[in-house]
Amino acid sequence: MTRLPEFLYHYTKTSSLVHFLDTSRLLNRSKEDKDSDVIRNCALCFHATDIKSFEDNFEHIEYFKFLERVKKSKADDLFNEAINGKVYVVSFSSLENSAQMWKLYADEGKGICLKFDTKKILEQVILRDQAKNMDTILSACDYAISDELSKELKRLENLYNNNEFENDFFGNFKDFVDFRLKCAFLKNASYETEKEYRIVKSDRNYSFRTDSNGFIAFTELLIPLSCLVEIQLGPKCPKRYQYSIKRWLEPILRFADGYNIRINDDYTEQ
Repeated sequence: MTRLPEFLYHYTKTSSLVHFLDTSRLLNRSKEDKDSDVIRNCALCFHATDIKSFEDNFEHIEYFKFLERVKKSKADDLFNEAINGKVYVVSFSSLENSAQMWKLYADEGKGICLKFDTKKILEQVILRDQAKNMDTILSACDYAISDELSKELKRLENLYNNNEFENDFFGNFKDFVDFRLKCAFLKNASYETEKEYRIVKSDRNYSFRTDSNGFIAFTELLIPLSCLVEIQLGPKCPKRYQYSIKRWLEPILRFADGYNIRINDDYTEQ
């Protein structure tokens, strides 16, 4: 397994921060119960996106090839659920202050970048979900199909096609689910310079949002504020945006004082 970096970075538009953080909810909860630790249960709410909507045509390619070759039967409803369930993704990068990432994902440098403590994400998101028997994984993207994944694909194909699936139904079911999630880390080699890491999860509960491509399925992924280290303002973030962002974040930073979340404008043009 690839060693995870100390910090992970999520580049995005400034407007996305409004969706991640609900300041009115924070304020209302603090008024309702002043004795509670208001921030403890407050989190950034990410929309983890259905991987089938990704534009990269290499996404999940081995998974889809597998689906095309496997003949499904009515007797295998649970198996079909395992290989057809939706997979959702939230993307990060190990690159800090990357001109490429600012331009592509943060409104050409006018956006923001959220800096996260990787260890805390592992402890408070990944292990939390896994303790609840939820399929959630954090790992680096793979820009080539590994020998390990190829062998696993072949093993699972043989297992199903030779009707050996029933011998250890639930054990094999988990193998298929794990394979489906591992395929979600495959990415076209032309994107390797982005140094992408992903949180990948499977979830039966989902909603839809719209964009220029139509309806896209997503599920919520909650990352506690305690995992957030810094909010970085982009190199081309206008002065008026800097002021409004800082003012808008005031109640959050006040309630989250114990977490020492910083606003960093060192990258902005002076």
